[in-house]
Amino acid sequence: MFSKTRIIATVGPATTKLFSNWLEFNDLNNINDAQQVCINIKDLILSGVNIFRMNLSHGDQKIHLFRTQLIKKIADELKIKVEILFDTKGPEIRVCEMSDNNFIIKNSEVIIHCKEKVLGSFNEFSVTDATGQYNMISDVKINHRILIDDGKLILIVKKIDFLKNIIYTTAKNSYSLKTNKRLNLPDANYSLPFLSKKDIDDINLAVKLKIPYLALSFISNIKQINEVKQLLKKSSFIPKLIAKIETQEAIDNLEEIIKNTDGIMVARGDLGLEVPFYKIPIYQNKIVELCHKYNKYCIIATQMLDSLERNIIPTRAEVTDVYYAVKQKVNATMLSGETAAGIDPINAVQVMKSIILETENNNIENEITFKKNELLIPKEVKLKILSFHKLKINKHKLLVVNLISKNSKHLVYDILKYDFNFNILFVIDKNQEHDLLLKNANFIISENKMLKQEELLKSFNIDFNNHEFLFISI
Repeated sequence: MFSKTRIIATVGPATTKLFSNWLEFNDLNNINDAQQVCINIKDLILSGVNIFRMNLSHGDQKIHLFRTQLIKKIADELKIKVEILFDTKGPEIRVCEMSDNNFIIKNSEVIIHCKEKVLGSFNEFSVTDATGQYNMISDVKINHRILIDDGKLILIVKKIDFLKNIIYTTAKNSYSLKTNKRLNLPDANYSLPFLSKKDIDDINLAVKLKIPYLALSFISNIKQINEVKQLLKKSSFIPKLIAKIETQEAIDNLEEIIKNTDGIMVARGDLGLEVPFYKIPIYQNKIVELCHKYNKYCIIATQMLDSLERNIIPTRAEVTDVYYAVKQKVNATMLSGETAAGIDPINAVQVMKSIILETENNNIENEITFKKNELLIPKEVKLKILSFHKLKINKHKLLVVNLISKNSKHLVYDILKYDFNFNILFVIDKNQEHDLLLKNANFIISENKMLKQEELLKSFNIDFNNHEFLFISI
C-alpha cells in the first residue's frame, strides 16, 4: 500500500453519500448508510489515498467541515496519517437560470446578456460570476469562441452591443443548455475579479481548520497570488499554496507562478479548453520540468482514469497516462470524478496504486551517493540505508523509520530528498505534523516508538513473503 507517488482523491457523494453534518450522520435512521461511508473512507485510505481533496466549487462550508472531521477521525482510528487539500472555486463565469425550452440549434443566433438577468431559453441567456461585478462584454471580441459546459456547446461572437451589454453569437453545434454551466473564453484574457467573498470565506476556513494544502483555481499571474498572500498575511497558520494552471495566461506566466507558490496542479480539464488540446502534453512536460528545477510540488490532475467513473477497468491510454506521470517523478496523481461520483471509488484508487507501484518498481535508479555533510544521521545507520538501496532482491523493499528524535521533521526532509529505490514508512506519534505531498512520505502513528516487524505486518496486512524490510531508529 505504500508508494513514492502520492494519491489525491476527491471527496463527493460516491464516498460520503449525501451526509452534510454530524446530526444526519448519527441519526439511527441512517445507520446503514453511515456505516457504509465509514467503510468507504477506511478502504480508500487502506488502498493508498494520502490526501483527500475537498472541491469547494460544490457544497457549502458545513459539508466540507463535516467531511474533513470524518476523514480525520477514521484515519486516526486506522493510525495512518492522511491530509486534506482545499480546492477553491476561483473566478468563474456561469450561465444564469435556464427554462426547459433550452435546446439551442446549430447555426442559430444566441444572445448573451452580460448585465440584465433574463430567464434563459433556446435563443438567449444571462451570465454572471461569483462577485456579480463582472461584465463579460469587456473581454470578448468579434470571432472569439465561447465554450460552455466543458466545450459541449461552442458559440462564435458575431456582434457586440456595448450600450445594451449584449453579445450576439452563432451556435456551432446543437446542445441542451442547463442552468449554472460554466463558460470558458479561450481567446480572451480574463478581467474577472479574482477573489470572491466565497473564496475569501473558504480560505479563512482552511486557515481555521489548519488545512495544509490550498489549491487556487484559475491562477493566471503574480498579482492574483499576492492577493491570496495578502489575505493570509496576518494568519497564525499559512497553508501551502498550489497554483492550478488552467489558462493560456498562466502558461505565459508559468515560471513566475512556480517561483512564487509552493507547487503546481496541472488542471488539464479547463486547460484543455483554454489552450489547443494538442499542446496539453507539451505544457504538462514543461510544468513538470520547471517544478523539478525549482523544487516545487507537482500534481497531475483531471481525467487520469476518467473511464472508471463508469467502468471498473481503465482504458490502455489512461494506464499509459498515469505511467508517464509517475515516470516523470511528479509528487502526486489525482482522482476527481472517479472517486467523487464514480461507480466504485475504491477500485479507482486500487487501479491507480497498482499502476504507480508497477511503474516505480520498473524505473529504479541505483546511483546514490551522499556528500560529507548530507544525511545527518549516525554513520552506521547511513551505511545500512545505502546497503539496503544497493541490495538486489526480487521483493518490494520497505525502509521503516522509527522517529524518536525531537528534530524529526528535519530528518524526514533529509531522507526524502534522495530518490531511493525502496519505499519509506515513517513511524510517528499522533502529535507530529509532516508534509504528505513529499514523494515517499508515508506515515503511520504508533504509541510504540520502536515498531517491530510483527506489529507492522499485523496492523497493515502486509505480505511478508513479498517484502524485504529494514528497520531503523533515528
